[in-house]
Amino acid sequence: MDRRQFDQSCRRRLVPAMPLALACLALLGPRASAQSKPLIDFGAAGVESRIKVNDGQLGVEYKVVAGSKGKALELTCEPGQSAYPGIALMPEGKVWDLSAFGHVEAQVVNTGEGNSGLSLRVDNEGDSQANPWNGETTWLKPGQAATVRVYFGYSWGKPGYALDPATVSRVLLFVGKTDRVQSYRIDSVVAGGQQHGRRHPVP
Repeated sequence: MDRRQFDQSCRRRLVPAMPLALACLALLGPRASAQSKPLIDFGAAGVESRIKVNDGQLGVEYKVVAGSKGKALELTCEPGQSAYPGIALMPEGKVWDLSAFGHVEAQVVNTGEGNSGLSLRVDNEGDSQANPWNGETTWLKPGQAATVRVYFGYSWGKPGYALDPATVSRVLLFVGKTDRVQSYRIDSVVAGGQQHGRRHPVP
């Protein structure tokens, strides 16, 4: 069999199989991208026990409110001495196992009167001097909704601490220190994406 006959033989065998392969990819793709794990249900009974004011800071208040798709959390941070006022969300057990995912994201709305930045941080336990966390910040105008997303292994758009997603100890949501009230509605906090087995997955 010469090269031309070989190529024709291969095409005859591969072409009938291509529609089936493409159909399988079409089914698997949306399913993979749709995978997510809510980290907290703001409508659950006793949910307040899993929400802590970050490091006991003053001037931070939160309450469960109606959101765009169910119950949400309203966070209000008053001007004060705290450098990064906010809250910590705690797992039901000792840690969250997010090893099947590639990031954590929060759907948020700026309910304040001015432009404001909200940061999301995903933590491991460990020496605070080693900064055992990954974080990201999004800036929003008044009334603007956005997604703030932290990719495991990245902080603020650059390779960061090699976070272990199997042992996430808490998730922080916080703002920077300003001379005015800052407030947000947090509609959801979920893990999503795919873990690619790399220290710094590509965002």
